Amino acid sequence: MLLVRDGERDGRGYVMAGWPGRLGRPEVWVPGGYLLLVAAVQVWVEIVSRTVTDGGFAAIWSLLVTAPGSMLALVLAAVPGPDGGVGALLGFYAALVFGASVNAALLWGLVRAVRKLARYLSVGGTVRS
Repeated sequence: MLLVRDGERDGRGYVMAGWPGRLGRPEVWVPGGYLLLVAAVQVWVEIVSRTVTDGGFAAIWSLLVTAPGSMLALVLAAVPGPDGGVGALLGFYAALVFGASVNAALLWGLVRAVRKLARYLSVGGTVRS
């Protein structure tokens, strides 16, 4: 009931309460949930890498959650600085942001396409192979 537009009526004529505007659509919630997952994994990686003595391999989970865009950006931006410190760290985070943004945009497009297809099929359309 929460994912209906404000003011829609159910079968008995009652107005159903819902999120106003576009906030209640899956096109917002699916990519937003993915970005929340990426942020939660990154917080976990930061905690593990600072508290566990052998936590250096925890950063691979950040790359895997945002793959393949982050890996491509990391390869393209992997120009090591003279010390390999701050520049490499900023390149790593830039790759994560790029990968997460690309994946969120692709998820948005996928959810939108699936909803359009479901709407088309619900009105009697057919899909030919």
